[in-house]
Amino acid sequence: MGTLGGSNKLLSLREVAEVLGFAENTVYNEWRIWGIPFYRPGGVGKGRLRVKERDLWAWLETRQAALCKRYQARFTRPSWTSG
Repeated sequence: MGTLGGSNKLLSLREVAEVLGFAENTVYNEWRIWGIPFYRPGGVGKGRLRVKERDLWAWLETRQAALCKRYQARFTRPSWTSG
């Protein structure tokens, strides 16, 4: 994915759910359909889902308009993110 903004910090499913404004279960059930670039650091089927902060922001930038239109919300970076 792109390298716009953010860092290489690995975000958890909970942190991604907070950014998106959805419940963790919703994000977990939909991440493949939505195309969120999660991966498992331990390999396929091993470990918890993680995504690099910068990859999440790049993904959001490409999808924000469509998601905002559907859910009538704007995504904002939580205070714990690095810019």
